Amino acid sequence: MKMKKERKMAVTEILKQPYARMVTPDEDGSYFAEIVEFPGCFATGATAVEALENLEGVAVDWVNATIAQGQNVPEPMEAMDYSGKLVLRMPKGLHKRAALWADREGVSLNQFIVSCVAEHVGSLARPAMTYAQTAFGGMSINVITLGGNGGMFMVPHHGNTFRIPLHMEAATTQLPFGHSRRDMAHAGT
Repeated sequence: MKMKKERKMAVTEILKQPYARMVTPDEDGSYFAEIVEFPGCFATGATAVEALENLEGVAVDWVNATIAQGQNVPEPMEAMDYSGKLVLRMPKGLHKRAALWADREGVSLNQFIVSCVAEHVGSLARPAMTYAQTAFGGMSINVITLGGNGGMFMVPHHGNTFRIPLHMEAATTQLPFGHSRRDMAHAGT
């Protein structure tokens, strides 16, 4: 009995770390929530809040199962250390074409590859990505808007970051902490 209580405390401590919780709307009007670092750890709900609440229960089970199988629970992405160095393997023909393009552009192969990756990663967030940070109701909110009618709120809560999609056509959906999307949409203006 004591060991089960200790494991529950350990799971609670693990889930207090800054794991990325992402919520996205589904086509049927429901919401899909996941912990990005935990493969297969997801839940759904009729609202974003319900999906997040359901996710917390699923996350406890996911961590317990991972520990029971003798596997390590992944670290939060925020805690990972990225050195900026990467070993990359590619086909010889692609290597040659990249080297030729780098030479044509007058840059090193390394700089050419960095530019290509940066361009591709940046294009995933287009069109018109804007970023703002604001204080709302005593908490700091990072607001990322992708394009004209959508975006995502990244809301820190108890050491965790909740990424909640913003769709202007559903601007009054209730969010955690008793705030609505309409309130949060105007918090940065």
